[in-house]
Amino acid sequence: GDKRFDAEALLSIGIVNVVKGSYEEGIGFASEAQEMFSEAGDRKGTAAAWLKIADLHVAQTTALRLAESPNKTSIAQASESAMAAADGALEILRDIGHKKGQAAALHLQAAARLAVDEPEDALTLEMDARSLCRKADDWKSEAVLVQLITEAHLTKYAKEMDGLGARGADSKKVARLMREASRKAFKAAKDALGVAKRSDNKDLIGQALVHLARVHIINGKHDLAMKARDEAVALFKEIGEKRDEAIAIALGGEILFSQQQLDKALAVAEQGLEAARKVMDARAEMYAVTILNTIYSMVDTGPAQQMYMPGEAMMDMASSGGPTELAPYSGPTADQLRPQIQELALSLLGSDEVAADAPLMDSGLDSLSMVQFRNTLQQRFSGVPMPASLIFDHPSVTAVADYVAAELKDQYYRQ
Repeated sequence: GDKRFDAEALLSIGIVNVVKGSYEEGIGFASEAQEMFSEAGDRKGTAAAWLKIADLHVAQTTALRLAESPNKTSIAQASESAMAAADGALEILRDIGHKKGQAAALHLQAAARLAVDEPEDALTLEMDARSLCRKADDWKSEAVLVQLITEAHLTKYAKEMDGLGARGADSKKVARLMREASRKAFKAAKDALGVAKRSDNKDLIGQALVHLARVHIINGKHDLAMKARDEAVALFKEIGEKRDEAIAIALGGEILFSQQQLDKALAVAEQGLEAARKVMDARAEMYAVTILNTIYSMVDTGPAQQMYMPGEAMMDMASSGGPTELAPYSGPTADQLRPQIQELALSLLGSDEVAADAPLMDSGLDSLSMVQFRNTLQQRFSGVPMPASLIFDHPSVTAVADYVAAELKDQYYRQ
């Protein structure tokens, strides 16, 4: 009895040390606790200690990744230590048939693999964990797992996008993989929201909404992203979850930045940074700082001049006491947009001529200039969704012009 009490006390001391940022010392105390549980013959206590050690190592990987100069070797070592500790727990939990505990161990291993940018490994582990949660009828734990599944798909998307700019990359293959990762991320995000609602946990619902908003960003659906983000902020405010509220506030800056609304993005990201600093949360603060730095870099280089902004026309109508019913759409047609888009393509290709109906990739648009082409279009046509797969879905100047014109018209009638 005394040995178990001492072990529990050591485990608590270890957790407190990690919260204070003393990871090695905290993990050391937790390891002592694990040994004491083992010596006392307490198998559940030993497994619980192994799980906590794995959890602390995962937290350590997060802290190391947030460092000013991340040390990849240290991150990899922390990840491997988390995997090993979770294995220690799994061996016991499988032996005693504890499904919820096994799911927790697999979830920690998935988080450890995701910390070293191995989303495929993380997905495999998390799917096994989810199966165990369902067998145990544990909705809350399943809701947590599905959110990491969404994050893993988003990580896959980011890795594929990085590959798009690599020399010698097969652009069509990379774009296909990006579309697949985006589709799976959206499915997982919707799934995560549904499971979170079934668990009736507002914190988890808010987190699921944040993930859903991020998926909407990469798909260019900014209105839906902001709607999900606003719902998340309201939920976190309601339950007093300040850390997640700070992240959700800063997310608004990311959404506005994606729409090239730089002034608004800057103001919202600064609100997120202030909220993060109030709760002294390093992860939320780093997220807000990253958004701000990205905005500042865009302000310094100067975004391209926008060709058309239907929102401005709508504001002019409202301020002049315009009619309550919309006038017929009078924005640019595809024929009017085609020469402008063709000129942009020519500037990137460094060529004197490109046929409007010719596939841009066959005309010499490589993976790097393709990303630049999409980004410039996004800057010039504020509010028009520009998914990463744009050039593959609409491969020619004519197809891009048709797409932009249709989106501008739809946007006008949605006002």
